[in-house]
This record gives sequence, C-alpha cells and structure tokens, in this order.
Amino acid sequence: MTTAKSIIHAFIILTLLGVGICLIFSTEDATDATTLIARAIADKLAGFLCLFVCCRLYRVWSKSDRWIRAYDRWNTPHRR
Repeated sequence: MTTAKSIIHAFIILTLLGVGICLIFSTEDATDATTLIARAIADKLAGFLCLFVCCRLYRVWSKSDRWIRAYDRWNTPHRR
C-alpha cells in the first residue's frame, strides 16, 4: 500500500469523525417546533451514521493499512 493511499484513508477517517461529532453536538435555531425536532433528529442520525461508518472503515482498514496498524500498535497499552 502506498503512502498516499494511507494518507487518504487517515483523512477520510478523521473527516468522518469530525463531521459526526459536529453533527451530534450541533444545535438548531428553527422557530417551529416540528421543524426543530425534525432537523435535530436528522442531524443526530446523520452524525451517528458518520461515526458508524468511521468505525467500520477503521476496522477494515486497520487490517490492510500499515499506518493505521502502526497507530494501533502505538496506542495499545502493553501488558507486562
């Protein structure tokens, strides 16, 4: 796997993570109650969908992408 492909994978994961978090913690400023609730539910669902896709891609790419595997090895606590 090339370095460019690894960078693209990391960028996609970080982008999905950032968008998902922003959508989950966003607030609405609609005047109508039904519009407010509908937009809030749509935003939260889209945010959780982004996080779900991010986790799935991370799980798949961690098996094939050397940069993500290196992050897993670096981030995993070592047992003594």
